[in-house]
Amino acid sequence: MPETPAAEVSGERGRFEDDVVHWMRHELEPGIGWLMLAASDAIDNFLESETNSAIEGLNKRLDSIEALVRASAPPRYEILSLSEILIDAIRITGAAQERVVVDLVTDKNDNITTDANLFRLALSNAIRNAVDAVLDVPTDNSQVYVSADVTPSTFWVKVSNQFVGSEFSLDEVSGTGVTAKIGHQGQGFGIMRIVATRLGYDLLMQAEAGLAVFTLRGQRRIG
Repeated sequence: MPETPAAEVSGERGRFEDDVVHWMRHELEPGIGWLMLAASDAIDNFLESETNSAIEGLNKRLDSIEALVRASAPPRYEILSLSEILIDAIRITGAAQERVVVDLVTDKNDNITTDANLFRLALSNAIRNAVDAVLDVPTDNSQVYVSADVTPSTFWVKVSNQFVGSEFSLDEVSGTGVTAKIGHQGQGFGIMRIVATRLGYDLLMQAEAGLAVFTLRGQRRIG
C-alpha cells in the first residue's frame, strides 16, 4: 500500500487543527461575550474591576490554547519584555497579589523573542499549579515565589513553592497527571512540556524536601 505524501498529511493535519480551533471558538466565544455583557451591566466601574481582568485573562487563555492546538504551525515569534509577559501570566491566573511574591530585574532591557501565547500558557500553568499546591501548606509558607532575569544571550524564569509531601519528578507528573495538589490533576505539567519543546526551551522541575522549583530557560534570540 503506497504511503501518503508528507505534504498531504501535513495539509490534512492543518485542516483538522483549523476545524478544532473553529469549533472551540464557536462554542466558547459567545459565552465569554455574554459574560462580559452581563458583568458590565451588574458591576459599577466594570472596566477597572477584577471581573473584567478575569474575563480578559480567559480570552488570552483561549488564544494560548489555540496556539497549542495548531501544533503543525510554526510559533509566532515577536519581541517582548520578559517581565511584562510574566506579570501578565500571573494576572490571568487570578491569584491573589499577596499569594505571589515577584522578584524581577527591571533596570535593564529584558526583551526576548518568543511566541507570546505559548509562553504565557506555560508560565500561567506553572504559577497556577504552584498556587494550588500552597493552599494545603501552613500559612507561614503559603506563598509562591517567582523570579526571572536575562543574560546577553539567554533568559530564565523560576517558580518555587512549598508543597505537602516529600518529592516527585517532572516525568511522573507530566506522564500521569498526578501532582502535589490535593484533589487536582497535574495536566498543566504536560502542557508546559509541550510548549517548551515547541519553543526549544529547557524545562526543569525539582521537587524534594517539600520544596518544588520549576525553571524555564531559553535563548533570547533578539533581532
